[in-house]
Amino acid sequence: MTIEVPGFTTTTLTFLGTARDVYVRGDGPAVIVMSEVPGITPAVARFARRTADAGFRVYMPQLFGTPMRRVSPAAIVSTFAHVCISREFRMLAADASSPIVDWLRALARHAHGECGGPGVGAVGMCLTGNFALAMMLGAPVIAPVLAQPSLPVPLTARHRAGLHASPTELAAAHELFATHGYAGTTMRQIAAHAGVSVPTLEQLFGAKANLLKACIDAAIAGDDRPVAMLERDWARAAQAAGDLHAFVEIVVDVLEPAQARSAALVIAAFEGSRTDPELAELVQRLEAQRRTMAKWIVDHLTRIQPLRHDLTTRDAIDSVWLLMDPVVHDRIVRRRRRARSHYRRWIADAILRLLFDRPPVPTDPRSRR
Repeated sequence: MTIEVPGFTTTTLTFLGTARDVYVRGDGPAVIVMSEVPGITPAVARFARRTADAGFRVYMPQLFGTPMRRVSPAAIVSTFAHVCISREFRMLAADASSPIVDWLRALARHAHGECGGPGVGAVGMCLTGNFALAMMLGAPVIAPVLAQPSLPVPLTARHRAGLHASPTELAAAHELFATHGYAGTTMRQIAAHAGVSVPTLEQLFGAKANLLKACIDAAIAGDDRPVAMLERDWARAAQAAGDLHAFVEIVVDVLEPAQARSAALVIAAFEGSRTDPELAELVQRLEAQRRTMAKWIVDHLTRIQPLRHDLTTRDAIDSVWLLMDPVVHDRIVRRRRRARSHYRRWIADAILRLLFDRPPVPTDPRSRR
């Protein structure tokens, strides 16, 4: 049953197969007001009326709760519990769009079609705060306001960094940077490829360098789990390996896919770092991370067998660090057109031959695949 909000006209709008009541008031540029928990309270309605009376056409969708219900502990708890289990609100998902955001983007396009103008404003409150920013992707939202955003629920550092932008929304930038390099890719090209405006990209990422950083981080990680690379299950499995070949092959099985996802982007960062100080800092960070990984590899290999008698630990780390360079992967796989499986065999063999007097024969014949 539809509940009226005084001073607003109620209309039912259906997008993506879902119908919702939307409370509308005023004339002028469109502004979407998204309520906080427990819903459209009298205070939220007053704010929306003041916004409309200031010269805007307000669209206030009914997202959850009961309209005009006063705030109380019981109302907050019951509404929050509903939102937690609703598939529309991915409260624990970083780097993933809540389905409700797609509905709100459709509402923004509808409001822009009715009101015209340069774009739509969006106000999110607490639970819906990040929705306002996420709506800028794929919708004509040009003025998002985030009031104490709380989604995704900040259980980890990665969740705290989530903006309800799915990995597919970085795909356009990834493809163009990987194909045309940093200098050959413009924000205008990325925006056109992604179907968003240049101001949208600039609002989300600021500069092109920040967008490339976001692409590289997503490519290296390969997933949205908030776990450091050397704290993952594969690292523990490698440490438990009983011989050099088993250890190296576990490492390479993780290293090569990460290189395949990120090599072209890292090379683009190398190119851009010559003229962009922010990218120069990024390149230094990436090289330091690679050196940390190389040191970890050498440390664990030498627990199994000593290095060559004429090789220092520092030289061994430098050798592995260079072999892990994304440029090497790019040259072998893309330029030389060798199979990725060839690269895996090559780098595993190179590490063992460079670091040890006699590369040992694997104890498990299956490891020489």
